Amino acid sequence: MILRTLTITLAAFAGLAQSQAPAAATPQFEVASVKPAAPLGTMQLPIRRGGPGTGDPARIFYSPITAMQLITQAYGVYGDQVIGPGWLISEYYTVAANVPAGATKEQFALMLQNLLVERFKLAFHRDTKEFTVYELTVANGGAKLTPAAGDGAEEAEGAGGVEPQVFVPVSPALGKDGCPALRPGIHAAVGANDCTTFRKYSISDVVVNLGMRIALENGDMYGPQASAAHVTDKTGLSGEFDFTLKNAFHPRIPGIAGASPLGQPSEPAGGQSLSAALEKQLGLKLSKTKAKLDVLVIDHLEKIPTGN
Repeated sequence: MILRTLTITLAAFAGLAQSQAPAAATPQFEVASVKPAAPLGTMQLPIRRGGPGTGDPARIFYSPITAMQLITQAYGVYGDQVIGPGWLISEYYTVAANVPAGATKEQFALMLQNLLVERFKLAFHRDTKEFTVYELTVANGGAKLTPAAGDGAEEAEGAGGVEPQVFVPVSPALGKDGCPALRPGIHAAVGANDCTTFRKYSISDVVVNLGMRIALENGDMYGPQASAAHVTDKTGLSGEFDFTLKNAFHPRIPGIAGASPLGQPSEPAGGQSLSAALEKQLGLKLSKTKAKLDVLVIDHLEKIPTGN
């Protein structure tokens, strides 16, 4: 079976910022450079390095990155919650900045907001829009999650305090159950043999992981307005957990057949869908519904950043 390794990086902040333009007292980068950049070449990967919660908290380097990616990271929204010009996803930039000592992830988000206002002259207003939403709850019989082991001293490094999105084409060591064997204390999700091993995952991490997985299986991660699926936590669970999830992962890529949508058997010969696997193996239930969510409507944004 083809290895599928998935470490999810898209982490949403707890809520949208309360004001469109950060106040003067809002934390800012000590030094910041924002310059136009070329798009990725064939077989190249973007660089997302540094920030609070990583091995290099005092400096960030993103290249190439789009204005859309900066906005979604700064305001804690997904791509389909930003309404603006097409160049939001077609123009690329290199961002390098020094982060004040001791900055938190929340302060870091405000720094990105200030950067967008000062360098790109960002202005927007808020609205709401109805979206498909997946509610995560505890199934009948209770959750089947084991509290995380280890001292938590080792953390995965990522940009801006969130883990990097990585699909690693290497074979990890496997345990007796056929799932990747990961040492305790790290924060990671690694998959092989249609089984993903999770270490030190909170429910908020699970929500992000599921949002990416659902969007990849549904094909929503591709196209001009790519976005993870909207998954909301209704479990009431806290803490971090170690667990495995056995379920075939089939991304739906335009023009390539073979992927199955959420809720349909994604494996031949009676394999479990993602929803069924979550309920049977983890005691978690995923329900599809509709809900109104915040959107950011871009009123003004400069394509060429200023003030370097």
